[in-house]
Amino acid sequence: MDGAAAELTTEDGRFKLDIPDISAHRLGKTFTVKLVTGGQTTTVKVSALSYAYAILNTSKDPLAVNAVIALYKYYKAAAAYKA
Repeated sequence: MDGAAAELTTEDGRFKLDIPDISAHRLGKTFTVKLVTGGQTTTVKVSALSYAYAILNTSKDPLAVNAVIALYKYYKAAAAYKA
């Protein structure tokens, strides 16, 4: 993650990664995260929008889907404004 430290905790068997202070126009920025558990190393690429993508592919809750669609549109508008 560009050498930055981040907090990693577990909740309900899942990992939670907090990356503070991401500007709206950088929500799509990809971070490479290395996880070491039980002597095994896994490397994944994630962005703040990775969670939104997961919600779109798994949620049946229309409010959650609409929220992540709004988040994506906000990111695209901020990126266009910044460019």
